Amino acid sequence: MYQESLHYGLSDRSSRCAFAAKNLGTTIVAGAFTTSGAGIPMFFCFFYFFFKMALLITVTIMYSLLFSIGFFMSVLWLVGPNDNFGTLPSPFQLCYNLVQNKMQGKVQGKRIEVDAKQGETEKNVPGETEKSVQ
Repeated sequence: MYQESLHYGLSDRSSRCAFAAKNLGTTIVAGAFTTSGAGIPMFFCFFYFFFKMALLITVTIMYSLLFSIGFFMSVLWLVGPNDNFGTLPSPFQLCYNLVQNKMQGKVQGKRIEVDAKQGETEKNVPGETEKSVQ
């Protein structure tokens, strides 16, 4: 939700963290309580294995809740991506952009060269004339 907040026009860290906490905080807490709730009846079993399993489930879920809501949200609030700074593109998006750029270059058959004096110049496929794009 932190990344999705950009689509809702939120760009600073604190509004993005508040958006993520408001929209996903209750879901994370509810998921932690229901999973721990599934382990609580096993504390009353006679077999020691079930007691240890209940302990494992509840301690793991409570630590993950503490980490996700407490530590991770605090770190995002302090040093999370701000505007587009620190936002990492997905590898799929990078590959898609690379393929799109290569295909556009092949379809158009042109490449753009930048000259300090003349500005941008489009060069057609080899053997054709140049035209200036200013």
